[in-house]
Amino acid sequence: MTETTQNAPPPVKGSWEDLLSQAGRLAANQNDEAIPIYEKLISRLQAMAPAQRQANNGRLQTILRSATIQFHTFQTTRDRYDEALALIPQIQALETEDKRAGWDYHAATLLYQAGRGEEALARLRARVEQPDFPAINWGHLAMMHLRLHQPDAAEKVLDEADAWVQNQLASGKKSSADAQEEQALVLDLRSNVALERGDSAAAAAYFDQAGQLDPFYKEHLHMFYVRLAHHGQYAAALPYIERDRQHRVRADFWHGFVLKHLDQEAEAKKFWQRVVDTDVSKTQERSLMEFVLSHYYLGDPEAVALGGVLRLLQEDRSASWELLFMAALGWALRGNPQDARANLGLAVTRRKALAEGKQLPHESWHFVQDLVNETIQSQLAEYFEMK
Repeated sequence: MTETTQNAPPPVKGSWEDLLSQAGRLAANQNDEAIPIYEKLISRLQAMAPAQRQANNGRLQTILRSATIQFHTFQTTRDRYDEALALIPQIQALETEDKRAGWDYHAATLLYQAGRGEEALARLRARVEQPDFPAINWGHLAMMHLRLHQPDAAEKVLDEADAWVQNQLASGKKSSADAQEEQALVLDLRSNVALERGDSAAAAAYFDQAGQLDPFYKEHLHMFYVRLAHHGQYAAALPYIERDRQHRVRADFWHGFVLKHLDQEAEAKKFWQRVVDTDVSKTQERSLMEFVLSHYYLGDPEAVALGGVLRLLQEDRSASWELLFMAALGWALRGNPQDARANLGLAVTRRKALAEGKQLPHESWHFVQDLVNETIQSQLAEYFEMK
């Protein structure tokens, strides 16, 4: 989890805000001189009486929370996982009750990123043994098993989840409507397990059953067809793409993607061109990635898409790793591996900060393979997870 700040007037020199700003600038440059400043801020503010920190609309409490979260993020990006984990209880003590559980999950993903998968599983197992926990906790545990390539263990967790939902319904703790939503979630997770095993037919059956129980899945078909496409199940993805009439930009890009991989390049280009011709000011869709990728798959000869991405990055210095990846891909497409590597390095740092992984996901590598020659691919491969 990361902490961002809005543009504000420069802090008064020597103030608490100034110290926080100094530490933030150093941390942004991966400079360990940030460490003593963060430690000074946190230790001194923690030593104050809570009432003193809460004065003036909680000014010092806010600075303490920001400093602790920023320090945690910095330690994470520097691969100091024990230090980052040790800060989580301090952060939780500063958070509202509804946010503390999110930090528990974050701790588990941080352990996974550190290569400590069994500890991550133990943390997530503890979350499904707490009273009155939400159903998504089962999902987090099952998906961690999948990330560790343990589909059999994931399936056993989902069997437990099914039994738990039935028990909640029978005991009156869940309404029939709530139970149906949770059963649909379990079915969608079973779909993931089936895909991990390479069984697209079973995956489709589970996803369709989820849609029968909860219309959410029928309204968000991309959740399934994008998975299918990334697993190389191109023909199986087509019927779901064709049914997605609510998200035409997204569906058209992925329609082109799967047709390309079915050796129908000319047909694929028709769908990408349709995306490129879309007047984005007249659509409610928020499919920036698919819009940019459609340009890239058509060559982006005038660098229209790359230029747009670079403008967005200039406007938002804390942009997501996905946007940085889009910039890197655009540079690589134009034969510029140096700028591509610079953007990928920053993208990896942003992803690490979120405890999402030490490299970019393998799914992103698929686009590099499609669009970039092998010489440049070899210069970029180190930034991506490889299966």
